Amino acid sequence: MPPTTIADVPTTLGPAHITAEHLSRVVARALGCSSVDLRSVQVDVVDYPIGSIATGALLRCRGTAADELGVVRDWSVFVKQLQSARVWPLLHVIPDHLRQRWIDEFPWRIEIEAQLSAPLARVLPAGMRKPELYELVEIDADHAALWLEDVDVTDEPWTIDRFARAARLLGTIAGRRPLGSDSALGDPVHASTPNASMQEYVSGRLLHGLLPLLSRDDCWSHPALVAELSVAGEASMRSGLLDAADRLDGWLALMETLPQTLVHGDASPQNLLVPRSDPETFVVIDWGFNSPHCVGFDVGQLLIGLVHPGLMPASDLAAVADAILPAYTDGLLSTGFEATPAQVRAGFVSSLLVRSLFSALPLEELGAPDSPGLRSRLRQRLGLTRYLLDLVPTLDRLPQTRPSTVSPESRKRA
Repeated sequence: MPPTTIADVPTTLGPAHITAEHLSRVVARALGCSSVDLRSVQVDVVDYPIGSIATGALLRCRGTAADELGVVRDWSVFVKQLQSARVWPLLHVIPDHLRQRWIDEFPWRIEIEAQLSAPLARVLPAGMRKPELYELVEIDADHAALWLEDVDVTDEPWTIDRFARAARLLGTIAGRRPLGSDSALGDPVHASTPNASMQEYVSGRLLHGLLPLLSRDDCWSHPALVAELSVAGEASMRSGLLDAADRLDGWLALMETLPQTLVHGDASPQNLLVPRSDPETFVVIDWGFNSPHCVGFDVGQLLIGLVHPGLMPASDLAAVADAILPAYTDGLLSTGFEATPAQVRAGFVSSLLVRSLFSALPLEELGAPDSPGLRSRLRQRLGLTRYLLDLVPTLDRLPQTRPSTVSPESRKRA
């Protein structure tokens, strides 16, 4: 993309626009200067999943500026434009009778609250921090933009040690955020109701989006899926997923019997940025699922986050899980929080299955033609789905954690 002239900045930034004068103040904060003279500006669009409801755009705004001493310096700022559900392009997929409630209650400003929350900053242990916030711009009633530190992320791959270190810190955060913590985000009732965010996820995306796809023959007859299932020897995968769907109510009930904490909500490695200049530190972004959940909740997304985009093979999952579960438990218990390793494992498995089992296979993509890219994604996700399905019977073997099954009729009534 060619450089953007200073006069073009508002147009290039779209709804996240600010004036050139305002941008100069943001850049000065980013460079730690009292003032700057902007010399060049370039705006790059960063790809993100279209299903991310609260994200309207991700942009990287960068260029050069002369500081107060006249020294020309490079600068870069990350811009996240947030939006309400009212302007989400896929709002039409929400059933008509649920749409207005979805608009009214969807917590699109949670990330803003997380950035501004001093109590949340205080519970972060050494080795974890939030990105620097240079500016919050309120665009209109449905849009706002966070102008943030553009973290220069290391390109070194995640090792077992890094996974374990992240898990220990996530456990420490969970232990420091019990029910009633002043670090809670969002609506106070929602933020004090165990499993509330997960229940909304189930009643929304699962029941009205993903689970109906399990019953659609056209998905399972797609040439790419038929071929990859055959190669993997997974002829029974569909029936395994349907059987698992009948256990959802039991898993949700189990989660509510376990010790509860406030959670990050989406603690995948992609949201735990590792700065190149300080690779022992994590910069934490994208907080969500802002109600209490069972201990072990955040370990699940830490485990599978790199598998979804194909950045880690599913064959590594067992080794990573063996490292992060005890590390998370150590961090949790180091705060004095009362929970047993069996409870942590039950929370990890049950929440991971509810959150991720039915989205592991990209069934929503099976309306597209067969292609090498689709087959590659299916191959990777089949390994993830098999790993998750193999976790299902382990819940029955954990002491005092047997979730009840529910009949297909009960699931249909839900």
